[in-house]
Amino acid sequence: MAATEEIASRVSFTLLQVLNAAVSLRPADAWAGVLRRYPEAETEWERAGGRMSAMDMLKFQTNTLVKCGWLHRATDTWEITSGGRAILRRYPDPGDFGAAMAATYRYWERHQADFWTAVRLTGAIPEGRWASRDDVAALTKINPVPLTELLEAERPDGWRRVLTSEGYVPHHESGSHREWLSVLSGEGLSNVNGQVAAGQRLTADDLRQFVQPARVGRRAWLVRANVEGRNLVGGWLAEGFCSLQADRLQPLPPGVGRDRVHAAVEDGYDSFTYSERNQRVTEFFAFLSQMNEGDLVITNDGPGYRIGKITGPPRFTASTGSLSNLRRAVEWVTSGEPIDLLDLPDTLTAKMVSPYDVVDLTERLADLLALIGEGSTPGSFTLADVSENLADKLLLPRDWLQECVELLRERPQLIFDGPPGTGKTYLAKKLAAHITGGLRENVSLIQFHANYAYEDFFEGYRPGDDGNGGMSLVKRDGPFRLLVTAANQRPEQAFVMIIDEINRCNLPLVFGELYFLLDYRNEPIHPQYSPHESFTLPENVHIIATMNSSDRSTTHLDSAMRRRFWIKELHPDSPPVNDLLRRWLKSEGLPEDAAGLLDRLNSIIPERDFKIGPSLLMRRSFHESDTGLQRAWETQIIPTLRELHIADGTAVAERYGLSALRRRRRP
Repeated sequence: MAATEEIASRVSFTLLQVLNAAVSLRPADAWAGVLRRYPEAETEWERAGGRMSAMDMLKFQTNTLVKCGWLHRATDTWEITSGGRAILRRYPDPGDFGAAMAATYRYWERHQADFWTAVRLTGAIPEGRWASRDDVAALTKINPVPLTELLEAERPDGWRRVLTSEGYVPHHESGSHREWLSVLSGEGLSNVNGQVAAGQRLTADDLRQFVQPARVGRRAWLVRANVEGRNLVGGWLAEGFCSLQADRLQPLPPGVGRDRVHAAVEDGYDSFTYSERNQRVTEFFAFLSQMNEGDLVITNDGPGYRIGKITGPPRFTASTGSLSNLRRAVEWVTSGEPIDLLDLPDTLTAKMVSPYDVVDLTERLADLLALIGEGSTPGSFTLADVSENLADKLLLPRDWLQECVELLRERPQLIFDGPPGTGKTYLAKKLAAHITGGLRENVSLIQFHANYAYEDFFEGYRPGDDGNGGMSLVKRDGPFRLLVTAANQRPEQAFVMIIDEINRCNLPLVFGELYFLLDYRNEPIHPQYSPHESFTLPENVHIIATMNSSDRSTTHLDSAMRRRFWIKELHPDSPPVNDLLRRWLKSEGLPEDAAGLLDRLNSIIPERDFKIGPSLLMRRSFHESDTGLQRAWETQIIPTLRELHIADGTAVAERYGLSALRRRRRP
């Protein structure tokens, strides 16, 4: 045994002796007690070349003691367990103790997946019921004694509900025995002379339903193989695993909650920066709790990449140089020559640009399956040409509509610009329906306003119910991110975000770093609320926006935004809008007088952006009687023009009213 291992073993032995005398202590007080009994610990540790401080070494050793079942770590105290007291009685010599600790930890290492299954099963035992430790041990294929000791050390939910087959508390001193029974009594488990009622016991068949964890959909992951400048792929391929370094992480169970991972990282990586700790929480949580057997994993191998399938649960193990302490078994599919970077789809490589060592690539699962021959390459979307039938329905020239489609094929961002009443929003909706093939779920419509922000559009924190009658901040996806998520899942389909009144808000504030993606599709960015992940804007997402050119409360587009959008004008004095009302009246079999009146009206409006669009008059009821047209003029047109002359004293009704227009000659 190396000198450092001997010292660590003796420190662990001494710690249990200290706790045996005091029951439980704060870590600093426990370390002080160790130094009183073993004053040479620090100097011997430094002389032996320990990589961390002696106090940090003690903290790390508590991981081993917990997995041996001899120590319980509460929030701010350490406490010896019944198993810890028993091992001190059995091995009073530090050397014998060290050998027993090594053997017990090796047993835990070999059976850790079974132990975690037992922990999960124990947590599923409801209040008012109990289970036999022999049944739990048989279902999880581990020995009853180490099972009992680990449950007391870990103390998962329901751990006190695992008793002997006869219903007694297993191997505990009288004080602990009474406390244990008191807890069970409070849960509704009665006892006579310390024996819990047999009628409240769960059978082995009852327990069996809790053993298998719920499965979620198949996922894909990038796990990087470079650790401290070394490429570990050779060992990964030879031994069939992937790994994280995890040299300071206490062993945690599969499926562990993020909060517990966070606490373990705060404890083991306290010398790291805040952002470094957050990064490790995300990586460890993904590796321990989000990955599942059957998921795909890809890793870098020099300039190439390897792909495999995860075949086992997470396991903690001692590794050479502590470079790969947390592992998952992997069947490597690409065991021959690695896949060349140039053979990977751009959509996949863009998602792999991340500072993290574990990256969720589930959005690109189809790409990975195609690379290993288990699926076809995802099809690409197409934008259909405009048909004569669609042009006839919209009363617009086919060539003009086809140009809109051609523009979206080249750069998928288009703005319809013009004054009110020119049919911008109506046309945007019809064009979106055409290019998505009528899939209504592939179209999302939002309207910007002065208070619209990035958090409303993309993602941000919003108040939510914390589940306890209080409120907490929850990160929520906005409509644009939701649309992109759907588009990534169905790359063979076109998706459209319609933004009505795009110039009614502070666009740089709303788009933020998304500005970049409008120019560079499939190039990754790191969103401000999700800096741990890379985000790309796929080619099958299109933006069709409308812009009001006459509203004085709106803002002008800056040059950066104008450069990223095609802008098509829809204006009452220019094709294809200038004669639209006349075409509509003719198609509806209505009198065409109103078209001439609209032409006369627009000819005398001095400002171009205040000219009246035809859609204000495209209602049958306005043309089926004289009163209908008068109503349209009084309620739609005159109020619009009052804003134009708000400060110059013009009598708007007299100048632009129907009577005045009818007296005027045609322009």
